[in-house]
Order: sequence, then C-alpha cells, then structure tokens
Amino acid sequence: MSTLNIEILYDISMSIGQELDRTKMLSSCLTVLCKKINATSISFYNFENIKEFSYPKTHVKSEGFYNSHKDQLKTDLKTSSSFNYVYEDTFFHVLNVKDQGHIVICKSSNSLNEQFIKMLKPIQQKISTSLTSCDQNEALKKSMQQAERANKAKSQFLANMSHEIRTPLNGIIGMTDLLLSSEKSEESQEKLKVIQHSSDFLLKVINEILEISRIESGKVEVEKVNFDPNFIAKQVTQMFAMPVREKGLTLNLKIADNLPNHVNADSHKIKQILVNLIGNAIKFTPAGSITVSVDFESQHESKYLLVKVKDTGVGIPKNKLDSIFKSFTQADVSDSRKYGGTGLGLSISKNLAHLMGGELTVTSQETKGACFQLKVPVTQPEVEKNDVTNSNQGFRKHKISKTKDDLKVLIVEDNIINQKIVEAYFSKMKISYDIAENGQIAIDKIKQHKYDIIFMDCQMPVLNGFEATQVIRNEKLFSGPIVALTANAFRSTMEKCFESGMDLFLTKPISFGDLEKNINLLIAS
Repeated sequence: MSTLNIEILYDISMSIGQELDRTKMLSSCLTVLCKKINATSISFYNFENIKEFSYPKTHVKSEGFYNSHKDQLKTDLKTSSSFNYVYEDTFFHVLNVKDQGHIVICKSSNSLNEQFIKMLKPIQQKISTSLTSCDQNEALKKSMQQAERANKAKSQFLANMSHEIRTPLNGIIGMTDLLLSSEKSEESQEKLKVIQHSSDFLLKVINEILEISRIESGKVEVEKVNFDPNFIAKQVTQMFAMPVREKGLTLNLKIADNLPNHVNADSHKIKQILVNLIGNAIKFTPAGSITVSVDFESQHESKYLLVKVKDTGVGIPKNKLDSIFKSFTQADVSDSRKYGGTGLGLSISKNLAHLMGGELTVTSQETKGACFQLKVPVTQPEVEKNDVTNSNQGFRKHKISKTKDDLKVLIVEDNIINQKIVEAYFSKMKISYDIAENGQIAIDKIKQHKYDIIFMDCQMPVLNGFEATQVIRNEKLFSGPIVALTANAFRSTMEKCFESGMDLFLTKPISFGDLEKNINLLIAS
C-alpha cells in the first residue's frame, strides 16, 4: 500500500472516528476523500438512486452523468466493484459500496488508472463497514424508540384500566359499606357481607395483575427510607389478627435480640412481601400455627434483614417448589379452586425481593408446612428518632386545627357514583361539604367559599386534578390540605400528586373507615 494511500485511509478513519450517524459519516469521510484525491466532486447514491451526499453540494455534470447512466451502472456493477466512464469530456469513476450504494467521483484529468483504482479499494471497504455500523445503530435506535413507545402505551393502558375498573368497584364497595352500617336485618347483613367479601377479593386480584404488569414493564423503583423493622413486623401481624382468629390459628412473632432499632431499605416493598407471605400461610394452613421471625445478619461488611414465615399447613410437593414463584402458578391447579387467588402473590414477592438486591426462598415438605425466607440487604444509618418512617408515607405537610364537626370540605369529582358514595360518607360523619364536577369549578368555588380540606380526583374533564392543584397552590387560593382521591393506584401518580401540591394520596375504592381514619390524621391534636 502506497504512502499516499495510507495517509488517505488514516485521514478518512480519523474523520469517521466513532461517528454512527449515516449522514454525518458520509459528509466527513467523502469530503476528506474528495480533497485528498483532487476530485472535482464526489457524491453518494443509495440503491434507490437517491443522492444522500454531494461535495460540493451541487455539481451539474455529476448529477447529469448519474441520471443518464444509472440504469447502465446497475448492470456494470454486477460484474465489477468499480468502473470508469467519460461524460461530456469529464472523467468519472464509480465505486460500488457493498449493500449500500455508489460513490461517484468526478475528475477533470484522466488519472483514473489501475493504480488509482487499487488505491481506492481499502477506502471503499472502510466506507462500506462504517455505513453498515451506522445502519445497525439506526436500527437499534428505532427498536429502542419503538420499545419505549410500547412501554409508555402499556403504562397508559394500565393507568386507564386501573381507573376504569376501580371506579365502578368504588361504587359497589362504598354502597355495600353504607348498607352494612344501616341494614339491621340479619339475612340482609349476611348477603351484604358476601358482596363485600367478593368485592374485596376482586380488588385484590386487580391489584395483583396491575402490580405484576408494572414489574414486567420496569415501572417499579426501589425507594430506600429509614424505618424500624420491629414496628413493620408488628404492624403487619396485627393486620391479620382477625382472619387468624376466625380460622382458629395462632400467629406468633419472634424478634431477634440483635435486630437494630432502624435500618435503611425499601420498607414499603418489605411490608408488601410480608403481607403476601402471611396471607399465603393463612390460606394454606387449615389448622395449627404460623410463626413470623425477624432477624439481622452481618456477613463481612454486608448486613441483611432476614424475615421468615413458617406455617404448619399443607406444604408444597418437592417437584413444585420452583414453579410456585412463576406468575399465575400454584402448586396444584386444584389449589386455585380450593383456596382461591391468582397465583401472582409469590411471583410479585420474588420480583420485589430481586429489585431490592435480595432473595426469596422456600423450604417445604408436603403435609408438614412451608417456610419462606426473605433476605434483603440493608444499611444501618445514624438517624434521629423522628427520621424513622413508621407511619403513613402518603402524608405530606398541611394540617388543620379544627374538630371534625366544624369541618367544611370540597369534593372535586366528576363521576356521579363516586360523588354519591363520598357524599354519603361525609353525611354519616356529619361533615359539611360542597361538590365540584371538575378542577375549574373547584377553583371558582374556592374563590367564593372557605374550605378546610379539598378531596381531589385526578382524571377529570375541563381541568384535571393535577392542573387544578397547581393553580390553587401557585395563586395561593387555599393553604389547607388537598387530598388526592384517585382510581390510579400507581407510584408515578402519587409522585405527580405530590409534585402538583397535594398532601395525602388515597386510592379508590375507599371504605368509610379508611376515609374517617385519614381525616383524623389531618386534624391536629
């Protein structure tokens, strides 16, 4: 290879560099090539006869040559990778760039000899390789963009589905709740409890399907906070006191002596996994006991929170131990009929454990119970007592100094069924209220009346809850608590609510008891 050829190839390589944009790559390398070989012009045409690049930008003779010879080029370049032509007393050399197109070089003098053609061979190959890399990069970018669009569409679909399913469920659960508190007939009470149980079960199924979809679409993030693991364990076990008692089981809690007062990890996900594991243990234990153990382990510089849930239930066959963590799977097909459930709880728990860098394992013997162990890496931060998260993480800033009887609230809700449910709840609590059908009406009402709490739906016509809250906060129309009351049960929705200026995040369907409890949270003692 001649010194000149090496120099040209080096300069072209340097001009291309790591460039993966096709247009920029052609511009860089062909401009350099044109100047180095003293060409009058240089152009690149793809196989669809579209000119992708030309230097200088316009060259009449070069364009005239290509337009008059493009059919001949197709035939000629099948037998050779380059050809010389003469057109209007001007010399042209055409290079076939494999799988890409043609480089058309125009020169005023006849220097297109064999030595020149030989010199261009490695340059030709370099340009072909670079164009292929550019195309692969472009295809990858398009695939990623397509995947991102699909992911966004899936997320939006899940949000819409959550809203559309939860809204009618709110009506069913709410009205059942109200009827149970007013209906005295024993027969009616029994029938209403069946509706209530069925609605609660349907809500659990919906929540699990939405949760596994969020995990699969990568929408679940780890949020580490300082918390008391002892408090979380006691809180969750107390939640199951009634179902354990109804089934005649015993639920034991064992806290290790070395368990720190506070650790740093995702308390919400640990709590969610513990709820799933205890719920499962109750479901598959016809008699006997369930024991929850919370321990702490140090391995070199690493620290782990260990949570075990052991039961004396039906156990899991050895050949089914791996499959129980798969979505929509239970140890036996008949289990879903006998015990109920979607078979998603353990899959969700396993995925959440992995997201936190931990693991969820099981040991079991059929008919002798099962033991699930969650092992999660944690840190031990130096924190003040009031930095530890033990209570409702949805609560933000504003509180009010009034008794419940003196409150006046604004309900911002466009759905008539939801309006009726919340109206009935507030009437039962003897709390005065107004209704606004959308965010704009809410703003108008706030300008005319004084309210203590605003309950804000998120998806509404005219002006949605996020926009309305931003206007209210920015224009300082209301300084009290704004409570999100939405059917979109997603962390992204909660974050958006807080960003807009809301203080508390509640999801539909909501029971009378939950609403009353959260109002009490907002009232300063």
